[in-house]
Amino acid sequence: MNDDELLTRVGIHFAADDPIPPSVTRAARAAIEMRSLDADLAALLTDSFDEAALSAVRGTAELRLLGFRAGECTIDVELSTDGDDRQLLVQVLPSGEYSVTVERPSATTQVVTDANGMASFLGLPPGPLRILIQRPSGDIRTEWFSV
Repeated sequence: MNDDELLTRVGIHFAADDPIPPSVTRAARAAIEMRSLDADLAALLTDSFDEAALSAVRGTAELRLLGFRAGECTIDVELSTDGDDRQLLVQVLPSGEYSVTVERPSATTQVVTDANGMASFLGLPPGPLRILIQRPSGDIRTEWFSV
């Protein structure tokens, strides 16, 4: 069989009417309906992890700054690492008292921000995490990042 014959046979196969199964159509519609969930995902705007300027001012402690945004809400995160000790400071703007949860694959930790939208988490182990902000106007989650 040469290339032309193979292409002809493949063309005949793909030309046949092969309707989309109803389950695939339902799944596609459900996926489109869920796209509004992305509106609640705070996208990472800034991450100082790769910035060489910070390395020049570091002592034994390391500082990492991250900035997230979803709609009108900004989430600023400061991660300080000193050996095995990790501290996460979170500020939510516009400020207010919100429930803030650090979600890890194996555990969650929840605190309430002060009136300035500030929250802190001490003694975090290394690994991936994301932050959930629960607000009256809607919940917001950051992307996953590693500490």
